[in-house]
Amino acid sequence: MERFGSHEKSKLHCAAVTSLGAIQAGANVAAACSGAKLKQMKEARSALIQILSSLQYLSCQGLSVQGHTDEESNLNQLLALLAKNIPELKSWLNRTKYRWMSQDIVNEMIEIMAHDILRTLMTEIHEADFFSIIMDETADISVREQVSVCFRIVNKDLETEEIFFGFYNTSDATSQALYTLLKDVLLRFDFPLEKCRGQC
Repeated sequence: MERFGSHEKSKLHCAAVTSLGAIQAGANVAAACSGAKLKQMKEARSALIQILSSLQYLSCQGLSVQGHTDEESNLNQLLALLAKNIPELKSWLNRTKYRWMSQDIVNEMIEIMAHDILRTLMTEIHEADFFSIIMDETADISVREQVSVCFRIVNKDLETEEIFFGFYNTSDATSQALYTLLKDVLLRFDFPLEKCRGQC
């Protein structure tokens, strides 16, 4: 009995009880065991939010994210400016490893934001019940055929809205090719053709 009492007061037992409580509460065990780890996670989250909001700002303004070199990129210049007032971001940018600022990671972040926007637009169109389709074919600067796809809906306030859904490459502008492209877009975004009430 005496051994149980001394074990119960040991540091190992206290750490195990804390870990078990954290697991049962659904918390991160490393965060529960270490205040330093919790602080590190909080700083990393703050830096990531700044990086994402900077990417969102540049994208919304139609500005390029990358430059000729990493140092010249608009993203790095904007983050360097923000880091002057945000110490968590400054320490994140001064790291030598695991900054998550490579071009692949940045492109993935932008792609995730774009998919989130598309999901929001899909929800708007599904809530409208009926829609019309607007498609327009044009050639871009490299003389590739592209088709813009827009949906026209009546929203909850009974106002018409035109929602741009993107550019899609096509091999030619024949009616069969455009129909195939339209079917693909409708299937991809789960829009039933029966709810289409017009086309242009």
